Amino acid sequence: MFRGLSRIARPQVVRTVAPQCGRSLPLAVNQFSSSAVALKKGGRKNNNTNAKDSKEEVEGPGIEEIKSLVKGVEAKFKDTVEQFLIKTTEVRQGRASSAKIGQIRVPLSSDEGTQELRSLANIQMKNNNRTIVLTVFDPRHVKYVTASVLAEIGVTPQVDSRNEQVVTITIPTRTADANKELIKQMRHEYEHFRNSPSKHSLTYIREDLIKHLKKYGKSGALTTDETQAFVQEVEKQFKKYSTTLSDQLKNIEKGISSGK
Repeated sequence: MFRGLSRIARPQVVRTVAPQCGRSLPLAVNQFSSSAVALKKGGRKNNNTNAKDSKEEVEGPGIEEIKSLVKGVEAKFKDTVEQFLIKTTEVRQGRASSAKIGQIRVPLSSDEGTQELRSLANIQMKNNNRTIVLTVFDPRHVKYVTASVLAEIGVTPQVDSRNEQVVTITIPTRTADANKELIKQMRHEYEHFRNSPSKHSLTYIREDLIKHLKKYGKSGALTTDETQAFVQEVEKQFKKYSTTLSDQLKNIEKGISSGK
């Protein structure tokens, strides 16, 4: 009887349990590691077959989407330069731009009401935007158009003696002091499009994208080398378009100083 008990008490159970513990510990570690990779924002694909049982949702952009973001930054920088040129052109023309002339409200006879000048005449800019030529569609409206233009921009329109439907507006030449003031305005616009917190400034676009790239690097969506390479590309494009913006400002200042 005791010999039977001693056979049962042999450490067979211990040999059975010990190997199971040894196998289960690495399995648990592997499952944790795969989950950690899967949960990384924008993390790379996990090839561990044990991860198939896990349904963690991978958030954030993948590598291809990040490449697309970096590639698209040049278009944003280019658009900023274009918006700078549009804005400075508007400032240089002041109230005499074709768009603003066209927006002048013209009170007509009581039965016709008030209409925008653009609906009453064709508008042309000539002589480096120093001369505005209006061709009024209806000769009855000429007197209303000339009166409204004078009231709006303070310049007296001249009616062509050979054709009463043609009205010419000559913009006075700027004085030296006016040119200096205008150059100050151009530099103000340059700073706005170069360094301001506006979402359209070169600096904002650069800093915003680099911030996200570094975030993706920390989350594991990008390797350290990839992060550095993308940041360098953004800096390269930023430097390129900063130079372009500066060159445009110099050209504008030169034009203003020469009376254009």
